[in-house]
Amino acid sequence: MAVEETHNFGARIAVHASGHVYPGMLMSEHAVTAGADTIEHLYPMKNEAKVLAMMQKQGTIVVPTLNAARRFSGRRDAPNEEDMRWLVTAKAFEGRFRRMHAANVKMAIGTDTGG
Repeated sequence: MAVEETHNFGARIAVHASGHVYPGMLMSEHAVTAGADTIEHLYPMKNEAKVLAMMQKQGTIVVPTLNAARRFSGRRDAPNEEDMRWLVTAKAFEGRFRRMHAANVKMAIGTDTGG
């Protein structure tokens, strides 16, 4: 509804898409299906190939914020459990970034410096 109303006013809308699960899909998938203009981050998707194809077709712009996961994964000399989760997230983000690039999905640069 937010995407539709924003577009009715002739404006663009960005969606902060985390990895939270909603009925049947993850947040990134809902945002793309709804027609969001940009997706901030890009957490996992259950149907990644389908969603990347939709992004490419719709011209969805993704801001993958790879830097945030990398920064959090290397902040201590002796990594704890949370650091290890960020390290796994960083590797997953990098793989997803490469697949987005291969699928010709438009991307923008973002650092997520607030994180």
